[in-house]
Amino acid sequence: MQKNMNQKVVFARLKRLVKGIGAELFFDTFFSMNGMLTRLGKGTFILINSRLSLTKQNFTIAHELAHYTLEHAGYSTDQMLFHSGKTTKKKSYIALEGEADILAYEIIQMVSGQANQREQSEHTQSYF
Repeated sequence: MQKNMNQKVVFARLKRLVKGIGAELFFDTFFSMNGMLTRLGKGTFILINSRLSLTKQNFTIAHELAHYTLEHAGYSTDQMLFHSGKTTKKKSYIALEGEADILAYEIIQMVSGQANQREQSEHTQSYF
């Protein structure tokens, strides 16, 4: 019960971070992906698979926030970041996903109160 309650608190805090970057959060029953960050026109959207557990939804939201924060995959050029193995000019898809996973883990630690100031990376401290 405590674990589930903590996940609800993490979810609420992640929603505030999403709102803080001016994005909107949507849930749907995707079959082939956990989530996606996209920019359409002037809007920024984070799409999350509603079939995931709350814990996995939280990580996926943090992961997509990390892509936004790290400015991955031409976000600023109105392109979608698809989780399909594509490469960019500078880094491979695997490298981009790895970076987003690391920052997502740190975001989760930050919003759940598990990390103290000394444990947070330079990325987390500089963006949040």
